[in-house]
Amino acid sequence: MKLSMPMSSQESIAALFHCPEDDRVVYLAIICAAILTSLLIIANPGFFSHDEWDKYDHVMQHGLANYWREYLALRPSTEFGVPMRPVSFFIQGLVAPYMYTYPVLVHLADALMHGLVAILFFVAIRRMHESRQFAWIATLVFLVSPLAAFSVAWPAALMDRLYVLFGLIAFIASHGYIVKRRDANLAIIVVASAMAILSKETGFILPAVLLAFPLFKGVAIRDKRLWTAFVAWSIPILLFLLYRSPALMNSLGGTVSSPYSASWANVPDGLAIYAIYPFLWAVSEPHVWLLQPATRIWIAGLAHISLLILIWRFFSLRILLIYLGGYFLFLIPVLPIAAKGAQYLYGSALAMSLALAALVTIRANAGRTLRFVVLGILLFVLALHTLSVQREFYRTGICMVTASKTIESVFLGEGSPAVMSIAIEAGAPGHVMQRFATGRQIIGANSPLSLQVIDASKPESSQAKFAFNAGCVVYKRRL
Repeated sequence: MKLSMPMSSQESIAALFHCPEDDRVVYLAIICAAILTSLLIIANPGFFSHDEWDKYDHVMQHGLANYWREYLALRPSTEFGVPMRPVSFFIQGLVAPYMYTYPVLVHLADALMHGLVAILFFVAIRRMHESRQFAWIATLVFLVSPLAAFSVAWPAALMDRLYVLFGLIAFIASHGYIVKRRDANLAIIVVASAMAILSKETGFILPAVLLAFPLFKGVAIRDKRLWTAFVAWSIPILLFLLYRSPALMNSLGGTVSSPYSASWANVPDGLAIYAIYPFLWAVSEPHVWLLQPATRIWIAGLAHISLLILIWRFFSLRILLIYLGGYFLFLIPVLPIAAKGAQYLYGSALAMSLALAALVTIRANAGRTLRFVVLGILLFVLALHTLSVQREFYRTGICMVTASKTIESVFLGEGSPAVMSIAIEAGAPGHVMQRFATGRQIIGANSPLSLQVIDASKPESSQAKFAFNAGCVVYKRRL
């Protein structure tokens, strides 16, 4: 089934964002848009958590060659939550040396990668649909989606961008093989699939996107080429899962204790949290959703329900079910785990962007005013949420870089002590210090160093020689 989209931009609000006719102009415009909509991210002088700093510390202490030997090695583990992502770790190693002195380069690389994913998204849509305007609007919505914002703003979440990037390459190559009958594309599918699964384990669900061909391109479900593409896409995934099967069994069987241990009991919460997250405009991390006012939670839920109603009203129940399948497809691997993360929604942003673009560009006069009013509100809330996420990362970065500079100053002023015990004062953003200090052994160019962070509520905090205040400054206390 093909969705009927207008070619004339005068019949929809898409006229405000007319797609250029030259693909080269489109690609350049997408990269420019990715940079412009990420300026707050690029300007961030700091980072989000120890996940980034761990890589920096290793490279600074042991060198890039040693880092790659350690992080790119394919080693079995006791649980599936221990990552084996050599492609992602390789790229992290390339940008890690610039974190302390040139953070803008790291964040710019994140924005450019997002732009590259958006270009591939545009190309993939054009392979499946004749309307350039539909592809253009979907791509613009994806660029500013709050579902993508968290992954773009957090350098350590580049693996969510990478597995989607390679998944889109495999999808485009699959179109060439299935529809254009280019046999050589099978090799591209296999390589892209391997790169996706070695970027992040979530990539094992990607072959399911081949259902788009029978759903929207009229390819028979029994088509030999469709199944050949599926097998080619699945081979690297099956080999990866076979190699990691002991860790997978431990995680699924609950024999290990970890935030990433899987349990079906976590699925209902996951479904609810990830369904309302797009419209929880003041929330950057999903796990704090219960701290929001009940009214705000209900509004977020009703907002997504209103989007579902629009899809049903202007298309069909079948399209609605396809949207839900596409939205939650990328979440299937993480729904059973207790840890919730907004970075997991990067793939879901593709599905929501397609749905919103379809509603913007569809030719339908009945209920047009109401549709545009509801869409306008939804798009405004989504944009507000994106800005909220970017602002939170910027604030965290400012705080973290302040803490880093003042720790280094105190460290040198005190004669480079081997251990620094830091008490978190009441009202100070302790979560930022905890994220910054976890596992750290180096501050700036100074090592070795052990940071011990103590909450103000603990009795031993009174004995800590240093303190972290509400201004994110670490200073020597007068005991």
